[in-house]
Order: sequence, then C-alpha cells, then structure tokens
Amino acid sequence: MSDRIKLTKRNIDRLRACPPMDKDRFLWDTELSRFGLRQKRQRPGGIPGALSYVIQYRNREGISRRYTIGKASAITPEEARKIGRGLIARIDDPRERYDPAADKAETRTAETFRELTDAYQTSDGWLSKAQSTREVEAGLIVNHLLPLLGKRRAREITRKDMEQAFRDIRDGKTVADRPSGKPRGRIRVRGGIGIARRTLQLASPVFGYGVQEGMISTNPCVGLKLGSSGTRDVIVEDEAEYTALFQAIAALETERAITKAAADALRLIALTGARRGEIVKLRGRHLELARRRIVFAPHEHKTGRRTGRPKMIALPRAALAILAPLVEGIEPDEMVIKSAKRGASISLKKSWAEGA
Repeated sequence: MSDRIKLTKRNIDRLRACPPMDKDRFLWDTELSRFGLRQKRQRPGGIPGALSYVIQYRNREGISRRYTIGKASAITPEEARKIGRGLIARIDDPRERYDPAADKAETRTAETFRELTDAYQTSDGWLSKAQSTREVEAGLIVNHLLPLLGKRRAREITRKDMEQAFRDIRDGKTVADRPSGKPRGRIRVRGGIGIARRTLQLASPVFGYGVQEGMISTNPCVGLKLGSSGTRDVIVEDEAEYTALFQAIAALETERAITKAAADALRLIALTGARRGEIVKLRGRHLELARRRIVFAPHEHKTGRRTGRPKMIALPRAALAILAPLVEGIEPDEMVIKSAKRGASISLKKSWAEGA
C-alpha cells in the first residue's frame, strides 16, 4: 500500500497508533519527491513492523532501487528529509550518478566511539553548523564524551551507558584543569547539570549519524530524559538590582578592571536580554535604531536556521543612548563593540567573570 502525505512527527506518531498490517506500507512525502516512510508488515504475535525513511530512484542502468536512510526511531523527519534531499541531488547529478544502494556495502564502519565522532565531524550536518557552534561542540566531544566513551565499541554503547555518562558529567568526573599549549594558557573543563544536558543533546545526533550511515544499528540516546534546559526570561528582577549591577560595572570600568567597550557590552546585555555572543558580534547592519531594535537574519541566529525567520531584539532608551555614539558613521559590516585588536570581536570572558 502507498499514500502521499507530508511526513511530520505528528503524522508518524499517528501511523504508529494504527493497527498492524499484513504487508509493507509506504507513505510518500508531499514536500520532497521520491522520499518516503516504509512501515514493514507486522511481525509474529501482531507486533507492528519497523518504520524507516527511504528514497526511491533509478540507478545508472535505469533499474528502480530503494535505499533506506534510517529508522524513524533514530532520526527526525526533518533530518531524514535533509539527508534524502542530498542523496537525490547526487543521484540526479549526471556527472556522478550516485547509487547509494550499490555503495552501501562499502560504507565506513566505526569500531570505537572515537571513530564515530571523527566521522560525524566530516558530515554535512556538522559542517552546516555555525563555526562558533562547532567549536563549542568539539569541546564537549573532546572534554566529556571521549574521556568517558572514546575507547568503547560504538555498537555496544547502551542507553544505560549514556545515562551513566550524564551522571558522570553532572557530578564532575570529567572536570579538568590542564595547559592549553599556549603561553600561560589553561583549559578549564567544568561539569554540572547544564553541561551534562548539552553534551548528551550533542551525543544523540552523533549516534543518529552513525545509524544513518550504517555504522551502528541503534541510537542509545533515543528516549533519554534530560530535563528542561530552562529559559532566559529576565537578567535581573527589579530596579534595585539594575542599579546595583550598573554601579558594579561603572566601578570596574573606573578601576580599569574592564575596558569601556566591555562595560558597554555588559550594559547592553543587561538592558536587552540578548545573548553574550549576539552583542559581541553585533555589526552595523543589525541595528535599526529608528525602529528601536536589533535584527538578526535567519542564518545569523540558532533557531533561524530551522524556522527561516529573523530574530528581533527591542532596544530600550538606555540601550539606544549607549549605541548612538558607537554607530555614528559606522559601516554595515563594521563591529559595533570594537576590540583593541582590529577586525576581531571583543572577548568578554574575563569581564564576564569580573562582573559575576
């Protein structure tokens, strides 16, 4: 049986709730041609068959072939659709005429978890992330995941192992303080529940990639309960706290413990609720002072890559007063908060610690 429907999590959940069938069923996506979902016929005892994402195509000889992208329990419809789109583009390219089903037997294998992370960091999914995101996530891999799991056989890692990894990172077992290789530089690795949660959230797409590439059979992070990451509703609670914060920033600036640029950046973060990175990397083109707002294009903020929508941050009068002298005569690509090092973004690591 086959039907056409947009493949979404909700529709796939509905399919799971349907009675088991005595033959395979295919649902073809209305958004991407030749991409679909296969539900295998019921197994003995009336157990529903597995759900897998597939693409249908014709190979170099014109023979119809079907290729399985991965299990629906391991990757989301959006991830599978993105993978399918990339495969179909390669299949349709007359210079390549890629045949994924024929090449599947030659797929790389990953013996250890370290090998799996190495392969993941060459994938399209990894390379499509912002450079700053890749740098942070590479640190999570090197500092937390590899010390705990690097030598383990990737296929043998279970959900219980990942639950234990979460507890180990949360409880500080991966904490370290070591030389960075730079003069007087140190690498300080912290633990805690926030780091543990973010690390395990990264581990899931690593394993998902392994499933997609046929390196491993299951994703041990599926179904993990990591709790809520919380929200960033307010920076400070009331006028008294704002006054105390601004007095502290002014005192640090007067004592030359922080630069004027760093002080301005800290004030803007407190007044707008923007992320530290958003203020540090703020450029002239992001400012619409007449409309009292900062605007980041979809590709310039994290959720925009998924939603395709810009991010807008309102500017109160106090923030406008800080920004006005900084943007006078500024070029669209010029940094608003300028570092002493020309062309570089300002670093707030030391200033952030001083303010904390």
